[in-house]
Amino acid sequence: MDLLTNIFTGLAAVGVVYGGIRADLKHLTEGIKAAQSEARRAHQRIDNHIEKHGRA
Repeated sequence: MDLLTNIFTGLAAVGVVYGGIRADLKHLTEGIKAAQSEARRAHQRIDNHIEKHGRA
């Protein structure tokens, strides 16, 4: 019985760690996608400004 408790506890701990890592990776991926989107928008604004006003 003690062995089964240890196995179950170990599997539960592994599941919690795996879930935490997976959530962190998802959060990082979403942050990267948001940063890329903002960079695209900023580049577009700069390009629009250059086209409208010419190069300095």
